[in-house]
Amino acid sequence: MRKKILTLLLVGLCASFIILSSVVIYFRSAMQDDLFRLGEDFGEKTSEYVWTQAREQTMEAVEQLTIARAAQTDSEMEKIKEDTELVSRAMTRIISNPNDYMPRDFYALSSKEIAPNVPFILFSEDIFYNRSRALDEEIAIATNIEDVLIDIHISYVPSNNSCYVASKNGYFICVDTIVEGESISKPYDVRQRTWYKNAQQANKVTFSQIYIDENGDKAMTCAAPYYNGNEFAGVVGIGSDITTWYNLLVKTVVSEGRSCFILNKEGNVILSSEDDSFFAVTVEGNDLTKSPNEKIADLAKKMTAGKTGVDEIYSDSELVYISYAPMETTGWSLGILTPSSEVVEMADKTQDYFLEQFKILRGEIENEYSRLSIIGAIFLLITLALLVTASNRLTKKFIKPINELTGGVKEFQRAISKKSLI
Repeated sequence: MRKKILTLLLVGLCASFIILSSVVIYFRSAMQDDLFRLGEDFGEKTSEYVWTQAREQTMEAVEQLTIARAAQTDSEMEKIKEDTELVSRAMTRIISNPNDYMPRDFYALSSKEIAPNVPFILFSEDIFYNRSRALDEEIAIATNIEDVLIDIHISYVPSNNSCYVASKNGYFICVDTIVEGESISKPYDVRQRTWYKNAQQANKVTFSQIYIDENGDKAMTCAAPYYNGNEFAGVVGIGSDITTWYNLLVKTVVSEGRSCFILNKEGNVILSSEDDSFFAVTVEGNDLTKSPNEKIADLAKKMTAGKTGVDEIYSDSELVYISYAPMETTGWSLGILTPSSEVVEMADKTQDYFLEQFKILRGEIENEYSRLSIIGAIFLLITLALLVTASNRLTKKFIKPINELTGGVKEFQRAISKKSLI
């Protein structure tokens, strides 16, 4: 009897345990699948958001970098302007106060071949063969400027540059880097040069448009007028080819391998690392604000307006980001070209990092979930064992009265049997 009841209880407990365990396992598996599915959806959507944010932050960083680089380039431009003004003031002081200076032998500067980093004098055709005594006296005093020209010139070495004074009376005093072995025995007149005329007309420091120099190279000059008292007396300048200008102004502040350009207030590219794109330098000028490409024209208008930003443009069939910022000294604008692949690469790296961290987190959650499942199974087994033990004890207590009653009945039956035999 006891065995039957105990067996019945055990079967009932086991059945209940199996059913309960099955329900728990089913709901656990369903919840786990739902949670992981939600986690994957969350991870994908979040990674897309992270990618977008990373791209925007990268573009913002590029913009801030361009602002900083434009400021650095601007400071270089300011130095060149200050040096040009210094030569202008020095020449004005010399010409305006001839009695304060000793005449120098300018014939020594005009009777030999041109050599690098050594002052020389050239004359226009109208004074090459015939000069007045007064003009010779003026030139002898003006030659005192050679010390200033040498100092300014040396400050830019090893960059190729020329520092010079061009008098309205036709003489030209210069210190140059890039010429060597050229003869002085021929007339040379710079008074028709655009940099000379622009400085005279503007009556202030100016940066010229691009022109072709004596060597056939594209060049640019920073020029300023000088005076004899209050009367215009000529123009001083610091000039070089555009490659030197680019290396001096832009390459030193822009990361290696980055393409960049400078746009002037008229919308023309005056310095550039590009040779054959929209942003290449041309002597005749190319007003990008009137470009047939609407995006290029819109970009140029923003740059000439002194705005800051980042635009997307196709250059040579490749999508690039062009960040731009103004340069206060000249009113020009610096543009830096960043291939879209660089921006996308940074965003992809950020997204990959996020997904990797999310994968690690998911693995940790799965491990924790498995650990809790094992603990739960152990708990259920311990519970089953406790239930079996408890049911065994309860069975004993439940069977004891029955056993006692059964024993009494058997004793009673034995007593009756004895009486019947008597």
